[in-house]
Amino acid sequence: MSAGIPDPTPNPLPPLPMSPESMPNRLQSVGRFGLRGLRIAASTFSILALLRSDWTGGIGAGLAWLVFLQVERRLQPVAPKPND
Repeated sequence: MSAGIPDPTPNPLPPLPMSPESMPNRLQSVGRFGLRGLRIAASTFSILALLRSDWTGGIGAGLAWLVFLQVERRLQPVAPKPND
């Protein structure tokens, strides 16, 4: 271009810290963290409800804990990032 006219195309933006390739891994790790939190909360609630002799709530939370445990066991392990 000529010396007095600025370049109309802006400089490219710097790369984002979270690229589209890392989004599924990030989402999967957050999902695993949430599932682990639900599992801990369900087991805690189950124990507390059973100690208070609330059989319906305790058994229901115990079943929820078992379901969360089975789901967590069936998830595929997170693949490690390849080193370039």
